[in-house]
Amino acid sequence: MCVEGDMSGGVLIFGLSHVGLRIAEILNDTGAKVFVAADARQQSAVLHDKAIELVFSGRCDLAALKTIDLTTYESIVLPGENELFNLQAALFVREINPDIRIVVRLFNLNLGRKLEASIKNIRVLSVSAAASSSFATSALIERPIRSFKINGLIMVTYKVKGSAFEGKTVLDIESTRDIKVVAVNDIVFPNVLADKATIAADDDLLLFSTYATAKEVSGVRQSDARHHTVKRHRSSLFNRWQIDTVLLYTLLALIGIAAFSVSYFHHSERLSLVDSLYFVITVLTTVGFGDINLKDSDLGAKAVGMILMLSGVSLSAILFAIITGGLIKKRLELFMGRKKMGLKGHIILCGFGDVGVRVFEDLMALNEKVLVIEKNPENKYIQILRQSNVPFIISDAALEETLRLANLRHAKSIICATDDDMKNLEIGLNARAVKSHMRVVLRIFDSEFAQMIQKHFNIHVALSSAAIAAPTFASASDVEHESANMEIHAIINVHGQRLAIAAYGKDISENAANANIKPGPNTIPLFFVNNNGDISFNTIGLSQWDKLYCMTKWGGNNV
Repeated sequence: MCVEGDMSGGVLIFGLSHVGLRIAEILNDTGAKVFVAADARQQSAVLHDKAIELVFSGRCDLAALKTIDLTTYESIVLPGENELFNLQAALFVREINPDIRIVVRLFNLNLGRKLEASIKNIRVLSVSAAASSSFATSALIERPIRSFKINGLIMVTYKVKGSAFEGKTVLDIESTRDIKVVAVNDIVFPNVLADKATIAADDDLLLFSTYATAKEVSGVRQSDARHHTVKRHRSSLFNRWQIDTVLLYTLLALIGIAAFSVSYFHHSERLSLVDSLYFVITVLTTVGFGDINLKDSDLGAKAVGMILMLSGVSLSAILFAIITGGLIKKRLELFMGRKKMGLKGHIILCGFGDVGVRVFEDLMALNEKVLVIEKNPENKYIQILRQSNVPFIISDAALEETLRLANLRHAKSIICATDDDMKNLEIGLNARAVKSHMRVVLRIFDSEFAQMIQKHFNIHVALSSAAIAAPTFASASDVEHESANMEIHAIINVHGQRLAIAAYGKDISENAANANIKPGPNTIPLFFVNNNGDISFNTIGLSQWDKLYCMTKWGGNNV
């Protein structure tokens, strides 16, 4: 159903997925004109509260797109999970309106870069790529807030206690380390030129730096094996050496028959013990060289010989079958990732979908030990694990046996990144049941639900990939931001205030240099990037830099 109204200019969001809804909210907060095409029954209350206009209600497919006048909009966002449709829709939109700004959601960024190079005024973004570094650093840093990648480096906003900088001023901290002090207690953007107060041990600091610096300052979460009990150690040791009972009984029977036969032939045939053992082994192995035989022996010796032959063949067949089956089982377990892992200090990553594979790439780039649990043996990314020679388990991560195979008790943390919120919560709670102090990071689609889970289930971190990625999509679709050469990378909440991390292009950077930009009540510079991708936290020689990254108090149109 199409809705008539003033739709000139503004941004059309076609398909109201989780990320689409977040994009609409962010754009609406900036004062942009936002229009939505979606089957928006579940989100209708949110759209009404935000005064966001619904221009189409129904199934969002190509047929629906053709009923909308695309010439009236400045930009369109295609945020759905169906990448083939997103691509088809982008090409259709370009045919209808050659000038409209198109923002497309795709997982394959290599394809995205080719599209950007060949099609006018199009931007391709990936939700998983935008969100993955926040998941990765949340499993490592004690009190992370938000992370994003710039030129292969992960930049982190995080909290620490003042004990790390006790007795120093904000200026001391920023002049000696590549760190920006975002807040001290409830003071956001402390003025370093006027505030000479020193940091106290119990102060709460909000810092911004590279991951490498955050790792030194905040510390990386380590595995904690102190909560193991002696009983569990013994049980683990017993299980490790437990032998198949059929194999055990077969070996005992074979050894018993061989011992009896050696003793019998030693006495009845007057053979030495060595010759008796030699004869028994040749019979059991069906070699039978003929140098010793029972042709002229009495009936008893022949009967024992026949029993030895029959039992030897039977028991040897059973023994070799068990050994062969065990070897095949081990190979299959190794291939399917069902072997108990001996890793320690590793990160367990549950779910290897679009988000999981991006998180995996970030963790590997940070030189972390990773073990992956994936339920679907037909997962399209499993080959990446095999080629990377990374241990993985094909099983349900919610099962305690699976967590045991993953050596959860010696793991550093666990990231639950499947496509199912309830499954992620179940895995996280089960992991806590096995190891009460395990650091748990959950992927939850709805950001408000994620906050409630953190509060009520005492989960360390619950993140919404949609909420993390939405600012980048919103910025790319906002024509005013684009014309100002500005891009928002993250929005965070600090002491009741929303702060935006934004990148400004060269022209603005040069103007800021001429104005000798300094930290102030509304904006602080974070770092600078040149054409070669070099990053610096130093404000000297700012005009040499191509991009300026700032943190700004979120004020809608003031951003």
